[in-house]
Amino acid sequence: MGVDLVARGLLTSRGERTDPRERASCRGRCTMTPAKLCLGILMMVAALDASPRAGLAQTDPKASADEHFRRGVELFRDRRFGDAATEFEEAYRLSPAYVVLYNIGQVNAALGRSVEAIDAYEKYLKQGAAQISAERTQEVQGELTKQRDRIGTVALRTTPEGAEIRMDGKWIGKTPLSRPVRATIGRHTFDAFLSGYAPQIYEIEVIGKAERPLEIAFTVDPAVTEKEAEAKAADARAAEARAQTAAVTARTAQAPVVTVLQLPRGDGGGRAGGVAGAGTEGAATSRSSINWQRTIGYVVAIGGLGTATAGGILAYQGANRSHDASDRLAQARTDAEYDAALPDFQDGKSRNRLGWIVAGLGGAGMIGGIILIATAPERPVSGVALGLAPLRWGGGGLSLHGTY
Repeated sequence: MGVDLVARGLLTSRGERTDPRERASCRGRCTMTPAKLCLGILMMVAALDASPRAGLAQTDPKASADEHFRRGVELFRDRRFGDAATEFEEAYRLSPAYVVLYNIGQVNAALGRSVEAIDAYEKYLKQGAAQISAERTQEVQGELTKQRDRIGTVALRTTPEGAEIRMDGKWIGKTPLSRPVRATIGRHTFDAFLSGYAPQIYEIEVIGKAERPLEIAFTVDPAVTEKEAEAKAADARAAEARAQTAAVTARTAQAPVVTVLQLPRGDGGGRAGGVAGAGTEGAATSRSSINWQRTIGYVVAIGGLGTATAGGILAYQGANRSHDASDRLAQARTDAEYDAALPDFQDGKSRNRLGWIVAGLGGAGMIGGIILIATAPERPVSGVALGLAPLRWGGGGLSLHGTY
């Protein structure tokens, strides 16, 4: 259908178009005299003076619609179909004349938007009814047949239901949908949003005059579950830290180490010297081993705790950011709002994953430090040596030697 068809539809329903026979009759009856000419000039001047004020006070919707319509025709002739569609739709919104629907169908067909073209043509035939000529009706019916061959459907279902659906960024509705989604042949992107679940994005190839099934199963949004479990996890971590601190404190408050030795036979001085020497050597060896291992364990455990805390904070911030962006994605009504929220959602997810990785590394370090502390040899606070002298018949007996 060429450009002339769009131009011919212009203002066909407006009252200012009169029958040529009436204009000829008027020319035969009307005569112009000087007095009438002067009166006409005065009326024109008054109208010109009043028209700006009247325009400022109130804009005539039909006049604005006519302006958008004429601009749409010019844009269509320049093959700027997208801009022409905008102008025609605005003209119909301001003054819903059925003739505009024909032009809306024309530009949508030129843009490859078969679904929108069919909707416009069907409304045109319904609203115009008997006012549309038989030739134009036949022409539109043929165009409808052509456009219907370029349309397929997508039977979309979600689990659970209640999800908000967008196709190519355009709002479709909430599941369960009342009927399959119509789409022009080609690849289309479906976005599904449901509060408390991770957003789902699917691409599907639509085939003409065929129906494609699309099942969308939502998974629980990690950001939501993390928020719900955050308080309990924090309490559990605090309780675990308190228990670990208490265990470490209990181990550091050690009782004296008691060593039981059998004293060699000999004089008392030899026995005492032997016991004292053994106790001193054991304490020195134990002290040297304990100091380094326990110190390293404390350093590693404290460093791991700090790293785990930093990772937990980062994960929590990322979860909040992705959850907020998810809500914005679900509530977006324009492509600009959707495109602005999507990077925040992806960034929040990345921060959340990185935070949990850092927290895991910190937790591993903290556990390693605790193991070092727990397996370190006990450090004696004082040395005590017990000697068991052999039982002798006569002056022998049990004796205790050592220092405290």
